[in-house]
This record gives sequence, C-alpha cells and structure tokens, in this order.
Amino acid sequence: MQTQAIITVVNSFSPTSIEFYEFLLYRARHFKNERHYFLVLGPVGEKFVLESQKLVEQQDVTIIECGGKYRKFIRKFFDISSELKRQMMPALLHVHMGRSGVLALLLNLMKGFKKWPSLYTLHTLFNGCRWQAKIPAVIIFLLVGKPVCVSKSAYNALPCFIRWLRKKRLEVVLNGVDIDWIDQTIEKISPGKQSNHNKEESLEKNGVTLLNVGRLDGAKNQSYLLEILEQLPENVKLEIVGEGALRNVLERQIIQRQLSSRVTLTGMLPREDVFKKMLQADIFVSSSIREGLPIAVLEAMACRLPVLLSDIGPHQEIKDKGSSVILLPFNTSEWVKCVMDFISGLQIQQVELGKQNRDIVQSYFTLKLMHQGYTSNYEYLWDISKKKLRLKG
Repeated sequence: MQTQAIITVVNSFSPTSIEFYEFLLYRARHFKNERHYFLVLGPVGEKFVLESQKLVEQQDVTIIECGGKYRKFIRKFFDISSELKRQMMPALLHVHMGRSGVLALLLNLMKGFKKWPSLYTLHTLFNGCRWQAKIPAVIIFLLVGKPVCVSKSAYNALPCFIRWLRKKRLEVVLNGVDIDWIDQTIEKISPGKQSNHNKEESLEKNGVTLLNVGRLDGAKNQSYLLEILEQLPENVKLEIVGEGALRNVLERQIIQRQLSSRVTLTGMLPREDVFKKMLQADIFVSSSIREGLPIAVLEAMACRLPVLLSDIGPHQEIKDKGSSVILLPFNTSEWVKCVMDFISGLQIQQVELGKQNRDIVQSYFTLKLMHQGYTSNYEYLWDISKKKLRLKG
C-alpha cells in the first residue's frame, strides 16, 4: 500500500493537545501507511518536545518546532513540500489553529496548481471567540479545501454566510477519546478492576473530590466552581487540572474565599496522570460557558465518573446520547443540591451513572469512530493529491 502523508500545522501543543494525541499519535499508531509531519509554529518547551519525540520514535513521524520564528516555519514548510514532491508522495495539509493555519494555507496557495489539498478542524464555538481569533478563522474557512466542525454546536455557531458559502464541503465529525489508552491506564493501577478505589468508602470516610480538567481561562469558568465549593461542606474538595492565563486570578480568589485547604491547582499534567486523577475522583464537574465538544468530559465518562455539566450546547449533545449525563443551569443552589445528593448516600446511583456514561462513550465517542470520519475525508483529499502528482509527472 502506498505511503501517504499528512502535514499537521498548529500554533503550539502541550501534554493535553488533541492535535497531537487524538490526531497525530493515534493515526501514527493505527494507520501504518501514513507519514506524519507535525509543524509547530511555537514556541514550545524543549522538555515537552523531547518527550513527544520519544512517543513517536517507532512511528513515521517528524516533529518540527519553530520556536515562534516565522521565517523558520516558512522554510520548513517548503522543505517538507519539496521532500514529498521528490518522492511523488500524495499528501494533504491539516490545519487546526488560527495564525499557523492562515500562514500555512497562504504558503500553500503560493504553490499554485501544485498546492496540497487541505482540511481544517474547528475545535470551538466561533461565536464565542474574540475578534482576534475570528478573523484568522474566517480566512481559513475561505482558503481551505475541506472544513470540519467537531460538534453540531460548533457548526450552528458559525456565521450564516460561512455555512452558506461552504455548505457543500462543511461537515461535522464528532470528537472521540482513546478508550484503549484509558483502559491500559486503569489496568496499570488496578489490574482486573474497573477503578482503583472504593467509591462508597471515598464518599463516607474521605468526603467528595470534585475534578475539573481544562485551561485556566474565561471559557472554562473555573471561578464559578469556587463559588459553588464555598457553599458545600468542608469535606468536599476540588482539584483543577490545567494551566492558563487566569491562574493568578484563581489563586487570589481561592485565598479570598478561604478555600486554600480545599482546592488544588495541579498545573499541566501528562495525559496518563490526568486519567489517574479521574480514576481517583468522585465527580467530574465542568461549568464551561463555551466548548467545541469537550474531550476531558468524555474521558471522565470513559473512566466511569458521573459528570455534572453546565447546560450549554456541546454538553447537550452528549446528554442527547444518554440520560446519565447531568446538566445544570448557572444556578449555584442547584449545583450545591446535586453534589449534596451524592454525599447523602447515593453511592449506588453514582456507580450506576458512571457505568452508563462509559457505555455512552463506547457507543458514540471513540477515536475509532472519529477517525472513520476523518479517514474518508483524507482519502478524498489524497485522491486529489495523486491526480496532481500524476499531472506533474
């Protein structure tokens, strides 16, 4: 089978980046006829780049981090293109983010008839973005060959003129999670078991641990979780996994609300460590005001955690797949009551909800299902690339 290439372009990446783990790494491990170039505008910490390179040592993957230098990015983009053309290898360009996506598509356009066919994945809700992010997204939608949204909510949030202009090409491919990876982590912690702790004992003796995973920014709305926690008993604690621009703000709010002994900001963690946190927690909580289709929520459900989620479009899409997903309005008293129900002897319900959540993910939100959608799009674009290469030859 002929080797085919994917040039993935991103601004940056981290231990939780869907572009690296759910896209590149998954495909490199499961689709052996693919070659991957991961072109990162950057900058990215050297330590994480080295760790990522170790993950792909046995795969046909090249990671290129440009340190935030546009000239290097341009040079590397054309180096990759020249290499693939010399080898007459079909290729496509997959962009995920604003600045790097616009630049890559403009460079691709400069190649004229020989340009690579392209695909764009929109990971968030357009109407909730700042204008600095909306402008690059609009440019990408105008330039890219195949635009994809990660949820129906993301599709519906697009401006009408974009949906009208790209209606023949625009598609929804739902996000998915790597269930096999999660199960391998569970097996490491508790061989032969579904989780690594006794839920009933945790609730009765140790109190309740609420877990939130996400960037520390306004869209994830972690400040609201602090407001809820303040009204809950002392034995309810909150762990927030992630890093972001609002860390200092959250730290100040934790002190002001006298929650220092009950809230832990872990910072960024490797993905397996995030899974371990999910296995050790009692309830996953998300008070986000904006999402694409949240991977962290789906991973928590795959770890058999009950989830309490804000009542927004992307969370409603998950809820539509099963009644075990609990949606709550932005009303602190309702959140407090729901958590108190778990504390008041509803351990059996908690375990049952976790099992149902796992079934929902297995049925609708696996990476296998997600990549079936992307593979059909990739094959279409590779066919275009093959025709161009034959014409060139």
